[in-house]
Amino acid sequence: DIQLARFVTPALTTVRQPMTRLGETAATLLAQRVSGGHAESVMLASDVVIRASCGCAADQPPTTREVVQ
Repeated sequence: DIQLARFVTPALTTVRQPMTRLGETAATLLAQRVSGGHAESVMLASDVVIRASCGCAADQPPTTREVVQ
């Protein structure tokens, strides 16, 4: 999700990702690979931030829906 998404017309539907955790996880997996270990696949939670660009009614406020845990 980016701040600009809510200010353009129509407001953009985006995916909010846990950027700090994403970076930490990437660094951990990279360190495992560099040291000769096996890095498992990791799936982090993300949220869909639904705004007007999805075709929903303009008078509805933005909502967040968790899609992956």
